[in-house]
Amino acid sequence: MFAPVEKRYKVLVKYLYGREIEIETDIDIINVHEQGNEYIYLEDGRYIDLTNIERIITAEE
Repeated sequence: MFAPVEKRYKVLVKYLYGREIEIETDIDIINVHEQGNEYIYLEDGRYIDLTNIERIITAEE
């Protein structure tokens, strides 16, 4: 499990097959993806698939 950071992020995840997911989280998803993880579990119990990603766009709140 990755420790939450003090910041909040708005994240848009774009997949190669056209799907997009927009979320708000306190987890640095770009860092998690760069570490080679295939999934990340969010605070609310959902998980995000980090495979087949075309682009991750983040903005700090």
